[in-house]
Amino acid sequence: MKVAIVTGASSGLGKEFIYRLDKNSKIDELWLIARRENLMQEYVKDLTHKVRIFALDITLESSIQTIKNALSEEKGTEVSYLINCAGFGKVGSYYEVSPEVNASMIDLNCRAAVVLTQLVLEYMPKGGNIIQVCSVAAFMPMSFMSVYAASKAFLYRYTRALRWELRGMSIKVSALCPFWIKDTEFISTSKADLKEEGTVVKNFKFASKASIVAKRGLFYNKLGFGVITPGFIPTFLRIGNKITPACISVPLWNLWRKL
Repeated sequence: MKVAIVTGASSGLGKEFIYRLDKNSKIDELWLIARRENLMQEYVKDLTHKVRIFALDITLESSIQTIKNALSEEKGTEVSYLINCAGFGKVGSYYEVSPEVNASMIDLNCRAAVVLTQLVLEYMPKGGNIIQVCSVAAFMPMSFMSVYAASKAFLYRYTRALRWELRGMSIKVSALCPFWIKDTEFISTSKADLKEEGTVVKNFKFASKASIVAKRGLFYNKLGFGVITPGFIPTFLRIGNKITPACISVPLWNLWRKL
């Protein structure tokens, strides 16, 4: 049995990946992992594949054990795709984002991604596919999004290194690094709880659509790209930050966020 696993599958980018994977005739089951079961139940009726819903918080050890049990319960289960969309970010200064929220961000964006990936690799054959959803934030330090950017830099570096470790197994590993995505909950969630909403980051221009990001993510992963920047802006930021030192890129970001 060949399965595709998508985390953060209740909405936004994760949901778009599920819709696109549903068109893949080489997959037998879609496994949807997210905390909000009600949102997943709303759209699974539109899918043609057999679906398993896991209403889990993947930062919990018990949740990882649940997934491990599900993978091992049927002999011959193979994971064709792992797409890790689970993650969140917070906008705000060091005193606006609590230590507890920062710890949760690191736990989900970094630790849970690594633990789940390592588990899934035990069941991934040659020719498997892994997409870790990072961000253009991985390319530079970002004041007022400091922990989020750092967590995505960790995931980006981990993904790039893992790709080389798995080359002999022909597993395609990609770091997907989009710019803002307008039709997900990220922007609204990131600004939640701010005392003065809009004063930290005013500019969310040139945002992409989740459908475009998911489409390009799957396409370029299939081609074997290690880093996927789906659009002109993320590609420009990736190249620009290769040649621009942080002492310049951080002030430029501070100017951009205030426009």
